[in-house]
Amino acid sequence: MLFGICGGLGEYFDISSTLIRIIWVIAILCFGTGFLVYFICLLLMPRAY
Repeated sequence: MLFGICGGLGEYFDISSTLIRIIWVIAILCFGTGFLVYFICLLLMPRAY
């Protein structure tokens, strides 16, 4: 989406980043917790340089 979180998770778990993005959008729309989890991941995941 914005900071490469979905792509990084997809690479780490060897899953398509598109699938992770779809799941993330569903979590945001249905539960509203997707925003909070996204920013927690942003703070905790190491940056790729």
